[in-house]
Amino acid sequence: MKKCCKEYFIYFLGELTELRFERFPDSIFWKSDKFGTVFELDKKNEMWMRHDFFKEISNFFVMDRNQTKEILKEIINEHLDLDIVSLNPAGYLELF
Repeated sequence: MKKCCKEYFIYFLGELTELRFERFPDSIFWKSDKFGTVFELDKKNEMWMRHDFFKEISNFFVMDRNQTKEILKEIINEHLDLDIVSLNPAGYLELF
């Protein structure tokens, strides 16, 4: 399941670009070439993910919220070479 989900995740998101802003010195953002800003990593090492993207993945693989969070946390850690402590869908994420 993880391998299939990872392939879909990478395909669905497209190319990711890391962004940093003076306005948000304690955060790192990732922008998708297809969707704009999709992730924010805060100073507590918590990853925030656009809710609509989180919901799309969850619905596509028919997973509940906790299953989606755990699988995506593993995929994101591996894909972006991070060690995030948690993944949370964000109701609002600054879009750049």
